[in-house]
Amino acid sequence: MISNSLCDRILSKITFLQKQKINSTSSNYWNITNSQGIFLSDLVDFKKPKSILEIGTSNGFSGLWLNLNLDVSSKFTTIEIDKTRYELAKANFESVGLSNFNCVHSDALKYLSYCEDKFDFVFIDAGHCLYHDILDLLISKKLLTENSILIFDNVSSHSQLDEFVKTCFEKFNCELIKIGGGMLVINF
Repeated sequence: MISNSLCDRILSKITFLQKQKINSTSSNYWNITNSQGIFLSDLVDFKKPKSILEIGTSNGFSGLWLNLNLDVSSKFTTIEIDKTRYELAKANFESVGLSNFNCVHSDALKYLSYCEDKFDFVFIDAGHCLYHDILDLLISKKLLTENSILIFDNVSSHSQLDEFVKTCFEKFNCELIKIGGGMLVINF
């Protein structure tokens, strides 16, 4: 169970990052919306995952939402390819006192190709051209536990993902959640 003080620190950091984004003219950090954050946090609370993988950390905003209801005994791994965003995310996680995280600076496909961990909750908010390859690696390397859940972000806002979404609906048990740029939820 997450402590009230950790929960308060995470919510405080989320608020800080929201204000920082509002006051910034830079678009170096691609963050989910509050509605998406609440959805992810509620889904974590409902599914009670033991191991979360996030692909596309940015500044750690979505990772904070994912950790809001994550049991402290669960593992959280997040992958970011950009060194600056990786360092900022790691600092944001440490500043709230998270201790169950593994922040990885790597290309997602390279990381997944040698990864041996298993995950029961995966959130992907990375380069859209990688979505198909990420899904293939997660399945072929058997990195998903039974009854795992995958969430792909921005599937409605980028037409190049239309075929990917169509294929997923043909092969898997899927739902399209119409918040933010659209979230494709795949239940295994």
